[in-house]
Amino acid sequence: MRTKEAILGCTDMMVVEKPELSLMGSCVLVTVMKGQDVYLMNVGDSRVILGMKGRRDLRSINKEVDDELLDLVTLQLTLDRSTCVKEEVVRIRSEHPDNI
Repeated sequence: MRTKEAILGCTDMMVVEKPELSLMGSCVLVTVMKGQDVYLMNVGDSRVILGMKGRRDLRSINKEVDDELLDLVTLQLTLDRSTCVKEEVVRIRSEHPDNI
C-alpha cells in the first residue's frame, strides 16, 4: 500500500510541475499468429487494425496505380474501450456496481 501511495504522490507532484503529463498515456499491442488463428492483446487507448491487400474493383482496373498503399483494405480487429461507447458504459457499470 505504501508503494501505491508513493507512486500516486510522485505522480501528483509531477503533474503540478508539468501539466502536459496528464495528457500522456501508454499502450501495449501484441499480435500472435499461429496457423490460421490470430490472438490479440490490447492494453491502453489504441486500436489494432489489419491492413490487407485488397482486390481491385472495376473502377481501379482501368487506371494505373503505382502506389501499392492505395490497394490496402483495413479491418479493425479490436473494440473501442471508451466511455463514449454506450455498450462500454453498460459493461463498466455492470462490472463495478459499487462505483456508480
